[in-house]
Amino acid sequence: MARESQGLQIALIVFVILTLFLGVLTFLFYKQWDEATKRALAAEQEAKKNAEAARNTLTENERLKEYLGVPPSMQVDEIGEEVRRDFETYAPQFPGETRTYRAVVEYLGKTLRSRDEALAAAMAENDQLKNQIRQLEVSKAPLVDQERARADSANSQLAAERQKFNEARQRLQDQAQQLQVRLDTVQKEADQKVQAAEAKLAEEQKRLQTTLSLLRDRTETLRRVTEPTFERPDGVIRWVNQRTRTVWINLGRADGLQRQTTFAVYPSTATDVGKAERKGSIEVTEILGDHLAEARILEDNPADPIMPGDFVHTPVWTPGERQRFALADGMDIDEDGRSDLDLVISIIQLNGGIVDCYLDDEGNKTGEISSETRYLVLGVEPDEKASDARRKARTDLLRTADVYGLTKIGLKELLGRMGWSQQTPVIRYGAGANPKDFRAKPPGGVPPVSSGAVSELFQPRRPQPRGSRY
Repeated sequence: MARESQGLQIALIVFVILTLFLGVLTFLFYKQWDEATKRALAAEQEAKKNAEAARNTLTENERLKEYLGVPPSMQVDEIGEEVRRDFETYAPQFPGETRTYRAVVEYLGKTLRSRDEALAAAMAENDQLKNQIRQLEVSKAPLVDQERARADSANSQLAAERQKFNEARQRLQDQAQQLQVRLDTVQKEADQKVQAAEAKLAEEQKRLQTTLSLLRDRTETLRRVTEPTFERPDGVIRWVNQRTRTVWINLGRADGLQRQTTFAVYPSTATDVGKAERKGSIEVTEILGDHLAEARILEDNPADPIMPGDFVHTPVWTPGERQRFALADGMDIDEDGRSDLDLVISIIQLNGGIVDCYLDDEGNKTGEISSETRYLVLGVEPDEKASDARRKARTDLLRTADVYGLTKIGLKELLGRMGWSQQTPVIRYGAGANPKDFRAKPPGGVPPVSSGAVSELFQPRRPQPRGSRY
């Protein structure tokens, strides 16, 4: 009994130990199963999330391919290669580090707007050229018609190029670079045509001025050649003094006669002074009245002396013709550094001349040169102290005189031809005085010249002849 009881106890103990071992083992296996279940559930949820993200990513990739305009089946590498070719084709000059589709579109848009503005400027310049051509239509109709035809042709070409530009702009996304090159070409051609038209217009204006000047010269030459100035005399001798070798003629201030004018003398019986034989010559020395002047005899024949009633003639002067003048600056007669403009104008008017235009030493111009003006009187040239306004006014006056073909003559030469001399010189004192006015001068202003006659007080003594009482 004791051994069976002991066996039962041992069995019971073994059973309890096995039961505890199995319980612990069951608990451990259950715990591992529970954790595995949780991990599986979490993995399943994560897989669902990843699948959803993959589906979203695939959808976005398909939409991005749609935006890029590529097939859905194209791979990323193929898309990258396609993008690189697009950039090289449509934006080769765009910086690489910022080369994106959005940046390229903005760049091409700005480029297009700048080209539009340049085209608008070219169109405005073309319109301005049209206005200038219309302003010249009155005086230059043939040239305007010619230039208008060229302008119309240029406008037609510009309109054609503009139409091409508009058509090309509609294909901007596919042909952006080609449009830019074409626009540059059109703009360059338009600028060249405008410059060529302006150069041609300036050349035609210069040619017209030259033609007008040549026409005036030819007209004056033709008038001088065809005018029968040698058929009739200019005047008649009214009185002759052979002792003083002076004559009076019936020409004077009203006829526009000037001192130092030389005439040929022809017999009173001559019917055509151009064919008659000349019998002498005279030179005008003083204007006595409107139709009276005194002259000195330069040449005559004692066998056929100059007589009252003889005719006088010169081919370079015509009675009644009044010469017209233009005066430059520097009208200084007495060389005192002060302008004598008013005095010069008075001298010219007193001698029958007309002053159409004159320029003072400040650069102010009065009057205008006309086609009837013949002489330009030049005074003292301005020095380095002269103002820019005076220099510019003098240059403009000389240029205008060249255009009208005026004969240039110095002030001293003009006064010498008119025989004018200053009778009562004005002497100024102080800061503006002329040192030449204070130099020692001989009595009468003329150095004395010996006549060769010796006073009786200085005659050499001679012995009286024999037989003389004194």
